[in-house]
Amino acid sequence: MNWQIIILISISVIIGSFGALLLKRGSKHFNIPYNFKGIIHLLKNYELILGLGMYGISSIFFIYALRLDELSLIYPLTSLSYVCVSLLSVYFLKEKMNVYKWMGIGFILIGVILIT
Repeated sequence: MNWQIIILISISVIIGSFGALLLKRGSKHFNIPYNFKGIIHLLKNYELILGLGMYGISSIFFIYALRLDELSLIYPLTSLSYVCVSLLSVYFLKEKMNVYKWMGIGFILIGVILIT
C-alpha cells in the first residue's frame, strides 16, 4: 500500500473523528429551527457547525486517497475512525469502555491489518 494513502486516510480519520466529537457536543443544543430566531440559534451552535466543517475537510482527504488506489482497499481503512472516536469519547466525553468495546476495537484493528 502506498504511504500517501496511509497519510491521507490517517488525516481523514483523525479530522473526521474530531468532527464526530464536536457533533456530539453540539447536539446538546440542537433543535430544528421553525422560525428565523431558531435559525439564528442554530448558526450560533459553533460545535455543530465546526463538526460539520471537519467532516467536509475529512472527506476532501478521503477523495484524494481514492484517486490513488481501489475503493475496496481504501474504504475499510476508514473503519479506524471507530477506534479513534471511541478513544476520543473516553478522553473528552468521559464515556466508559467495557471489555466488549475493547474487543471490538481489537477486531477492527485485526480486520484492517488483514485487508491491507
